Amino acid sequence: MLKKLVMAFNLKNHKSPNQVPERAPEVVVDTPPEIVKDNQDNLTVEEIQLILQLIRDTSFKGEYVEIVYNMTLKLQNQYNTLQNKK
Repeated sequence: MLKKLVMAFNLKNHKSPNQVPERAPEVVVDTPPEIVKDNQDNLTVEEIQLILQLIRDTSFKGEYVEIVYNMTLKLQNQYNTLQNKK
């Protein structure tokens, strides 16, 4: 029975040599939108300060210490970048 199914599948997908190949559909690629540098979702200096103070005043379990450390480092880098722009 399996042999009959395989043969039926192969015959169904078999193209005769006289058959004209179908043209592949044309793919249109959109160019990516410009990246907005001054996005309203960016944190301000004051917002970063508040988050850093909240992190400073909070105790974290051992499983979160490394994650919070890395996150804090990123926030401090952003804070320093914003401070240098002023």
